[in-house]
Amino acid sequence: MKLRHLPKMDTKLMVIISLVLGGIFIFWGLLYPKYSEFQDLRDEVEINKQRKTQVEARVASILKEIKRYENINAYDLDQLDKALPKNVDLANLYFYIYSMLSSSGLITENIVIGDTVAELSEDASGEKPDKGEDMFSNAGITITAVGSYASVKDFIQKTEKSLRIADINSIILGVQGGLTGGDGALSVSITLKVYYKP
Repeated sequence: MKLRHLPKMDTKLMVIISLVLGGIFIFWGLLYPKYSEFQDLRDEVEINKQRKTQVEARVASILKEIKRYENINAYDLDQLDKALPKNVDLANLYFYIYSMLSSSGLITENIVIGDTVAELSEDASGEKPDKGEDMFSNAGITITAVGSYASVKDFIQKTEKSLRIADINSIILGVQGGLTGGDGALSVSITLKVYYKP
């Protein structure tokens, strides 16, 4: 049995095949890593563009809030200071309470302002933040006065509508002169709490 000889490959074809294989080798060995690196750089550029857009949006939001704050007029700032003063200012606080009692028709017998207490404001979940954050103080006030029921009611309404933030803790009413006599006036004892920035 005779073996057939395969025809010799054309030299030109072999050169072409060698060049193609060499080109593939060069691409995978040399150019592909560079191409992958280029892809990574392009992805990084896209991520940085997105971050830049986010930062620009945040800066625009902050500038908008600053502009809004700058547009607050002196009257509004004064109203805020009245609602939550920067210090307790006992003399003005006493005069403020006395004026409200008098304008309501109550005769003031005594106003006692207790010691001030520092507190931490609670967040929405009812938990208090770390000390130093959202700190405010309060002062307890005990009032004894004499007047009609309408006068007591008027004082309570004025306290509720007042700019100054205050909580009424208790109200005790008694008939002036006891159950058997008197002119129908009520003796009233009110305890409340006012707040301020320390």
